[in-house]
Amino acid sequence: MRLRYGRGAGLVAVIACVAALVACTHNPDPEGLAPEAAPGPRDPIKLVARNNGYFDVEVFSLRGNSPSRLGTVGGHDTASYQLVDRNLEVDGTLRLRLRAIGPNTYWISPFRVTVSEGYYAELDINMDGFGNMYRSTLSIAALPDSG
Repeated sequence: MRLRYGRGAGLVAVIACVAALVACTHNPDPEGLAPEAAPGPRDPIKLVARNNGYFDVEVFSLRGNSPSRLGTVGGHDTASYQLVDRNLEVDGTLRLRLRAIGPNTYWISPFRVTVSEGYYAELDINMDGFGNMYRSTLSIAALPDSG
């Protein structure tokens, strides 16, 4: 028994094969807009925390809503920290959360700061007698010249 499809069926089969070939081959970046390779890890960022209050304060960096403990600054004391990529937001900005030990009060920096090369982050912890830190500030300052 012989099946007969005719010329139309052969033409449809050829068109289907060509269409499948075209669909399977593609240029993933036709306009040359592929993103550059992700940059390597940044140099550590220096954070200087000055506690101008009576209570000791725990300092946390925030990445999203996940805190990472940096350390404790004693009352009327200064501490320095080296921050690496995991201590920063995904976009490279810095945001901090503080917790006063004793009164158990919290402060979250209202703004994120970007620390560029040649600068460091400066945290001034200002609190009242009840441990409220609403006057605290997070800012940037130029690194002193080393030469």
